[in-house]
Amino acid sequence: MERPKSIYDYYDPYYDTLSSCSSAPHEQLETELLGNIKYDDPSVFTRLRIYEEDNATIDRCHERYQAEHERNIKTLQSVTRDAEEALSYIGDIQEAWTREKVRRHLEHEHEVEMYGPLRRIFEFLTGFGSDTSGALREFRFAADTPFSWPPARAAEAYTPGIANLRPDFILLNRTHHRPFWDDCVGFAEIKVTADGNDPSSDEDDVKPAILQCADYARYHLSIRPFWNFSVALLITGTVFRVLIADRGGILLSPVHSIIDDGTISDRDPRPQRDAKTFVRVVRALTRRLTDHQLGQDPSVMPVSRDDLESYLRLSSLPNATRDGIHVNGADYYRSYRINPFVNDTRLWCTIGPPIWTSLSLLGRGTVVWRVLQLSESTDGLTFQGDIHVMKSSWRNPHRMSETDVYRLIDQLEDCPRGVAKMLYGGDVYYLSENPQTWAKITVARIRGGADSDDPNYPSKVLHRIILPRVGEPLWRYTNELQLLYAFRAIIEAHQYLCKQGIQHHDITPGNLLLWLNEPPLLPDAKHRDKLARGFLADFDMATVDKPQVLTDSRVQLRINHTSSLCNMPVTGSLQFMAWELLRGLHVGGDIHHTPEHDLESIAYVLGYTICCHLLNTPGCPDGLKQSFQECFGAMTLKDLCFQRNSLQPLAWLHSIPHHDQQRLSFTVKHVSKPLAYALVDIEFKLQQVHRVTADQHCAISMHAMYNVPIPSQQPLDEVFNHEIFLKLLDNAISELEQHP
Repeated sequence: MERPKSIYDYYDPYYDTLSSCSSAPHEQLETELLGNIKYDDPSVFTRLRIYEEDNATIDRCHERYQAEHERNIKTLQSVTRDAEEALSYIGDIQEAWTREKVRRHLEHEHEVEMYGPLRRIFEFLTGFGSDTSGALREFRFAADTPFSWPPARAAEAYTPGIANLRPDFILLNRTHHRPFWDDCVGFAEIKVTADGNDPSSDEDDVKPAILQCADYARYHLSIRPFWNFSVALLITGTVFRVLIADRGGILLSPVHSIIDDGTISDRDPRPQRDAKTFVRVVRALTRRLTDHQLGQDPSVMPVSRDDLESYLRLSSLPNATRDGIHVNGADYYRSYRINPFVNDTRLWCTIGPPIWTSLSLLGRGTVVWRVLQLSESTDGLTFQGDIHVMKSSWRNPHRMSETDVYRLIDQLEDCPRGVAKMLYGGDVYYLSENPQTWAKITVARIRGGADSDDPNYPSKVLHRIILPRVGEPLWRYTNELQLLYAFRAIIEAHQYLCKQGIQHHDITPGNLLLWLNEPPLLPDAKHRDKLARGFLADFDMATVDKPQVLTDSRVQLRINHTSSLCNMPVTGSLQFMAWELLRGLHVGGDIHHTPEHDLESIAYVLGYTICCHLLNTPGCPDGLKQSFQECFGAMTLKDLCFQRNSLQPLAWLHSIPHHDQQRLSFTVKHVSKPLAYALVDIEFKLQQVHRVTADQHCAISMHAMYNVPIPSQQPLDEVFNHEIFLKLLDNAISELEQHP
C-alpha cells in the first residue's frame, strides 16, 4: 500500500457528524465504569449457553463457513492489515486534535469495508442447518434499517439531547417489523483495530470501543422496555468479545478469533482453522436463546395485540379510559403484563408508552408507566378499575427503600394532597429455573452469583411500586392556571416533607406529575391552598433526618444507614441539577444537598414544562426548538457547565433574536404575561443566589492561594426558598384569575 501524497487526504470534515465516535461519550459514564469492568469472564459464555448446541452441527457449520466464506475471511484480514499500515502514518501529524480526527476517519473508512463480509458471514451462520427457518433473530445492518430515535410514540418520555446514533448491526427478532431501539434484542459493533478489545493499561481509562458499547447499552436499556441487561458482540479486527452490560457494570468474555483460535503453521499449505467459538456465539444469539436469556425481565411478559384487544373487549372501562388504549395505528405501543410482586397477587398491564424513562446505565434506571389491573373472568383476563402509576427502578439494598419512605409518609398527619401515596410496593421476585425457587431480581443473581452483604459492593435490587394516583407529564396541562396550581401543590408538598425531615433530592420532570381525574375542588379563592393539580413522587433517593417519627424498628435501621451515606454531593438528573451541585460535581468537593437545591431544580422543571408544552403546540417555530435544545439538550457534565455559564435553563423565554418575529409572536400568543413574569422573576432570584455563591467560592479560593482572610458572608435580602417561590406563583395565579 502506497503512502498517500498527504495524510490529510484521509480527512473528511463531515465524518465527525456521521461517526458514532464523534459524540464524545459522556465523561460521567466513563467515571462510573471505572472499577466496574471485568475482562475475560467465562461466565459470559455460560450465560449465553453457547456449548449447548450439539458438536456435530457446529463442526459442519464451521467447516462450511471456512470453505464457503474464505473470500470474506481474506477480505477482513486484508482490511485490518491495510488499516494498520494507514494508521502508522498519523504520528507525523503534530496537532493532537487533527491527528485524532484523521485517526477516526481512517478507522471509519476501513470499518465500512468490513460491513459487507461480516453481514454475509452473519447471514450464513444464522441460516445454516436442516431447518433454515429456525432462526429466531438476525443481525441487520443498521444503516439499511428504518430507524427512529427515540421512538416517536414514546418521545415525551425522554429528555432532549439523545444522540441520533446507532451501532453497526442490531439484533432483531424476525417476527418484528418495526426495528426501533425498543424492539432491539442486542447489537454488534465493529472496529478495525484489534487492540480495541485489549484491557486498558491505565486504571483511570476506559477503552473507547468499550465505552461506546456501554453508551449504546444504556440507550438500549432505557428504550427497550423491561430489559435487565444488554448483550453486544464487539468485533475488533479479526477478534471478538461478547459484552454484557447491566446496572452493575460491564462483563467481557475471553477474547476469540472470528477466523482461527488455533496455531497455523506456515509450512502447512492447508491449515485447519478453528473459529468454533465464534460460530457458537452467533448461532446462540440468533437461534437458541430466549428473550429472557438475552435480558428481558423474567417477571414481565409482552402482551400481543390480540390479547390486548381481548382485555379491552371483555372489560367495562369508562369511555375516557378506553379511549386512551390504542391497539392499532401510529399511537399503538406494546403493552406488558406485570406479574405479582411482593406479597400481592394482583396482575397489572402497562398502557401506552412510559411517562418517564431515565437514560442511565449504572444508575437506577427509573421508568414510570401507566398501568391497569388485570383480573380473571370466565372468558379470560380483563381490565378493571382506574389507571394507576407504576414505577420500576434499581435500588441500593443497603439504603432505605422507596417503599419504606412511602410507609413513613403514611404515618404523617395532615400530609398535603401534593404528596403521592403508595398502594403497595417492594422488591421484585421471579421463578428461577434451576432449582425452581422464587428469587429476588438483583444484579448478582442475574450474573449467576450470590448477593453480597458488603455495603461497599452492593448488588442492586429491582424495586417496583404502584401509586393509585393517575399521573401525566406536566407539559400536558390544558391551561396556565392548571399548571401554576400543579407547581404550587408540588412546592407545598416539598415544603411539608422538608419540615418532617424528609428531603427528596431527585427532582426531574418524571418525578413531578400532573394529577388527572382529581376530586372536585372548592371554588372559594381563600381555599386556594387546597388545590392540588400536581403531585411529587419518586422517593428512592430521599433522605430522612428525623428517624424518631418512625415506629417500625426494621425501617429505622435502614434509615440510620441511609443517613450515614447522605454526604454524596449530587443526586438527580444533570439537566435539572442546581448550579452549585453541578459545579461541585465538575470541579470536585463535598457539597451538601439542601432543600434550596431541590427548589432550583423545580424551577428548571417549570421552564422545561412550559417549553415542552409549546413544542407540542401546532405552529411551533424552529427557533424555539433550537433554544429548547440549547437550554436542556446538553448531555455531558462539561457541556452542561458551559451551558449554565452562558445560558440559564429559563432564558429560552426571553432570549429571542430581534429578527425572529415568528418565535416572538408565537411566544406572546401562547405564554401569558403573568406566567412570563413569574419565570423571569424566578430566574432573577436564582441569579442572585448564584452570584453570592460564586463570590463565596472565589473568596475560599483566594484564601487557599494567598492565605487572605475570607470576608464575612453577606446574607441575601431574599433567598430563594419555599415562601419566595410560592409568592411568585401566587402573584401569577392572582393575575390570571382576575384577568383570565
